[in-house]
Amino acid sequence: MAHYRRRRIPPWVQVEINRGLYETEGREVDEARLVELRGRIFSTLAGFWDEVSG
Repeated sequence: MAHYRRRRIPPWVQVEINRGLYETEGREVDEARLVELRGRIFSTLAGFWDEVSG
């Protein structure tokens, strides 16, 4: 909220994702894991939005 009060920048959410959740040991993207992760992240953010937006 400090940024909003001083500069009128609205609150935000930053999400950082550990590459180990979707990369193989060879540092290649595992598409199946990535698809599942995208769904889980979207579901989590949508739930968060539902809670904060009323």
